[in-house]
Amino acid sequence: MKMFVDKIIAMWGRLNKMKIKKKKRRSMTDIGIMILLSIFICKMSFFTSTNEIFRVSNNQIINKSSEINNIVVFIRFKGEDEFINSSRYSRIVDFYNGSGISLKSYIDEISYGKTNVNTLFYPFDGKGNCVSYVADNNRDYYKKATTSNLIGYKNEEERVQREQQLLNNSLTSIKGQLDTLKTSLDWNNDNYIDNITFILSGEKDLDEGTLRAHSGKLDRAGLIQNKRVGKYSLYIQGTDSVGIMGTDIRNLGLITKDFMKTLGYPELNTINNPKVTPVGKWDIMATTLTDPQLPLVYTRLTHGVDTGRSIKSITGSGTYTLNSSNSKNIDDTIAYKIISPLNPSQYFVVEYRKNNDKWDSVLDIEKSGLLIYRVDESVNYEDGNSKGYPYNIYVFRKGTISASSANGEINEALISPLDGNTRYGSKVTEKFDSNSLFFQGGTNSCIEITNININTEGNITFNVDIPNKINNKSSDVNNDGITDLMDLSNVAIKYNMRLVEENWNENYDINSDGIIDIFDLVRIAKNIN
Repeated sequence: MKMFVDKIIAMWGRLNKMKIKKKKRRSMTDIGIMILLSIFICKMSFFTSTNEIFRVSNNQIINKSSEINNIVVFIRFKGEDEFINSSRYSRIVDFYNGSGISLKSYIDEISYGKTNVNTLFYPFDGKGNCVSYVADNNRDYYKKATTSNLIGYKNEEERVQREQQLLNNSLTSIKGQLDTLKTSLDWNNDNYIDNITFILSGEKDLDEGTLRAHSGKLDRAGLIQNKRVGKYSLYIQGTDSVGIMGTDIRNLGLITKDFMKTLGYPELNTINNPKVTPVGKWDIMATTLTDPQLPLVYTRLTHGVDTGRSIKSITGSGTYTLNSSNSKNIDDTIAYKIISPLNPSQYFVVEYRKNNDKWDSVLDIEKSGLLIYRVDESVNYEDGNSKGYPYNIYVFRKGTISASSANGEINEALISPLDGNTRYGSKVTEKFDSNSLFFQGGTNSCIEITNININTEGNITFNVDIPNKINNKSSDVNNDGITDLMDLSNVAIKYNMRLVEENWNENYDINSDGIIDIFDLVRIAKNIN
């Protein structure tokens, strides 16, 4: 029975990822599956509620303590002097492996000591000194062709081909050194090298070609330790004051974000629309700063290595207390999920961000406060927010004009009682209210958070009011006086449609959560005569 139920739930997960396309009807197979699935669910007596079935987890947790070996390869161009010297090497070792503000210490802290990152630098000469690989061509060969640079690449295809050849050649030159390592380079056992970074000499080029910070995938690299080389990151040395080996500005935030993708953290920025900021500066996976800021608690505890911590759920009204989100005490409560009876796959998370954290100091938080955001588990966690609306994670803020716009005062998202702000949420349902805790489609959950206060122990307290009554619409959507399979099929055709889309029909959104989904189908199926 359990295997059958698991298959049913997996089927629902696949259906939930379907996208509505304009002027395209669903196949009869899709509709039939959704109808049968809905009827099956509502008749299952061994589940206490639909919410219990579909409180699906988006977690990408690796259940083991981990040591990850990160490889950095230095490359300089033909005709250039060696750029690795003792002072630069010392700075970059501290940048990656130091005990202060470094990649190693950051990953150690956000994983609560469960992940140890060691960065190894290559190549090294016969005396054991770290040096750089010398490319077969000079710098101009990897720049865009111009009238003054006739040897440059002429198109994107040629640029990529030259970059791939450069990186593959550098790896071939150090294959012997890497193959003799006694430590594994495949932390997650997927037969790919976990993380390889290339650092090119000099300063970035303005043509946005190879000589800039970017990521890619090697297509024809040879095996290292019998493992394939896939994704890589590439950075440019910069100057002695600003750059990866700089004394002043080192851009550790960018390097840390790229590395965290190795741990399975999703992109929380919208790739094609920089004006849209669903998360903003409140998570390193959304906005990159000079030094890395903390991820959201939800992001931290649902990706990467299992930290032994989890987020407690709030399902009823009451008074609650949070410790700071940067607390290292594993017994402290650092976030809550507030779950609405309308839609358990979209819930609201609260956490307490303070202005006294060494990582969050880069955010310039003037006054500590409560941060509130929505998580929609029907959105593929691997995509995060990269594809735009609908968002996997959305941070609430004042001034946004619609559910999908993600504009407004994102930098002022903290609700601080030190500023006299002690509440968030409203019960306005007649129109979109940016001060409400709204679902993905814009419908108000009517959840209110009030009496926000910082107590004498430095923790934050607040009241949560969750409406008990669900104001469901009639399941007789075609108004023929009976709830039957015709009603179920009419709603199934609109499956996964959201309030902001064309041809939206609010009568099909039975639980008024702004999306037509399995919860609406199940409520209709329960009432079939």
